[in-house]
Amino acid sequence: MPLTSMVNNMNVRAAAANVLYLVVDKGQSLSSALPAAQQQINPRDHALLQEICYGALRYLPRLESIAGKLMDKPLKGKQRVFHHLILVGIYQLSFMRVPAHAAVAETVEGTKALKGPRLRGLINAVLRNYQRNQEELDTFATNHKAGRYGHPSWLLKTLEVAYPQQWESIVEANNQKAPMWLRVNHQHHNRDEYQQLLKNENIDSTAHSQAPDALN
Repeated sequence: MPLTSMVNNMNVRAAAANVLYLVVDKGQSLSSALPAAQQQINPRDHALLQEICYGALRYLPRLESIAGKLMDKPLKGKQRVFHHLILVGIYQLSFMRVPAHAAVAETVEGTKALKGPRLRGLINAVLRNYQRNQEELDTFATNHKAGRYGHPSWLLKTLEVAYPQQWESIVEANNQKAPMWLRVNHQHHNRDEYQQLLKNENIDSTAHSQAPDALN
């Protein structure tokens, strides 16, 4: 059974693991795998799913290093999606403000939706181990360039050759999150009116110089 058919009623962490599996292992594009998964979860969780998927892929080399250190042998074959569930758990504990107990509990709960309850104990143990040894493991994961800069080794080598003086600044810029822009719905307010509404709530915003509907 294709993993994408198992997303029904799946919790967000399991859905994220499925997306990572499809992108990393199966070569699907994130732009197709993520929307398909979002259709199968509560709309209020769409942003959370997107954050986990984008973030885990952004820091994939670092997460892979940590997971490899925590496990005696890698998960293979039909169990590969559970490897990605572990990456989802590590990403939450390392980079998100989700309470640690919730991150672990919800990630472990994802084994049910992925039809692998026997791996519940393994995933719980791996994530608890990461919690106990997080500082040491994070240091280990950033001791190599791929983990430190969040880019695959082949790309870093290519950038170093092409831009020997600028490659680090290029990589650092590439790791920055794009700023959030709001597009004002003119059926309800024009941009100036909406900007005033934000100001009334003590939210500062800046009008885009070229996009007439955009606020930052």
